[in-house]
Amino acid sequence: MYLAYTLSYIIESIAFSNNYSVIASYICIKFGCRIAAAVGALSGSLFLFASSFATNYYFFCILYGTYAGVISGMLNMPIIWACWEFFPSNIGLVSSFGISAYSLGPTIFGLIWTSLINPSNESPFITFPENKDDESQYFGSSVYDNVPGAIRWMSLIYLVSSLLGIYMVRSQGGTKETQMDQRTLTLKDVAKQKNFWLLSLNCFFSFAFYAYFVSEYKNFGHTKIKDDHFLSYLGSTGFLVGGVSRLLWGFAIDKYDWKRVSYVAIISQVFICGTIYYIASVKILYFIWSTLGFIFGSSTYLIIIVACKIIYPHDDWILSWSFLGFTLLAISLWGVELFIWPVKFI
Repeated sequence: MYLAYTLSYIIESIAFSNNYSVIASYICIKFGCRIAAAVGALSGSLFLFASSFATNYYFFCILYGTYAGVISGMLNMPIIWACWEFFPSNIGLVSSFGISAYSLGPTIFGLIWTSLINPSNESPFITFPENKDDESQYFGSSVYDNVPGAIRWMSLIYLVSSLLGIYMVRSQGGTKETQMDQRTLTLKDVAKQKNFWLLSLNCFFSFAFYAYFVSEYKNFGHTKIKDDHFLSYLGSTGFLVGGVSRLLWGFAIDKYDWKRVSYVAIISQVFICGTIYYIASVKILYFIWSTLGFIFGSSTYLIIIVACKIIYPHDDWILSWSFLGFTLLAISLWGVELFIWPVKFI
């Protein structure tokens, strides 16, 4: 199972990089950002729909991971590129709007997922006594049997809502929809630069908290709080507040040095990691701590994007390669899940 988690993360990372650097940028230049986003919405929804028929867990991870990567690389980023065309001097705030919208999705869709899969608010009750170090509990078949149908419904909902949003996107009249791929460097040139490797390393450490927190806040919560709907509302609230807070992060990055903003976010994340275990049994405190986790964790993606744009203003394609750190993170998360008890780590 741990290998399957890793596979899903790695597939998502690879799909993100490949679609971003090759397919998405090519389609944006030749046909415009709206077409690139539409291709991403259609192909992503198809991968999600296909995953509902997978009977092999590893195959499911490949399909679902590819869906997540396609959505990130071919739907989200082309819209942000289009926004940069209109507001080149406010890339932090403009990027925050695009990323906020992307992260606000779970506020609504998370509740829909829960309503489709667990309408009766059943609590997980299945454990594996042979693994004494694992306190995780799992749902029964009455909940799991609803998952394939829910995935199919959500793939349709994602497709329709995405196409409606893409239809509203407009570009500067009389020009190409994006000028984001004015290459001044080759990949060989970039690989020789210290800034690129530092950016990748920053990506690795910055994503570590948010990736693990978003993956485990609900699983960890189930070990202390036996209320699935409460944890779903917590997740929806967290994504909502985190999405809105990205607007503030974007404003801060435009006004202050991005490194200082990054320091504030990282120090806050360390504090949350070090204290959340001790307050998790109290609902209101767990709610507050988790919400703060979403707020400070939500800065990660935005800071990396803006930092890359500042360092490489004419080579947006480099961002995809800086996400090499995300691929390494996927492997390290597998190690954490395998060798370190998740409850102790978070």
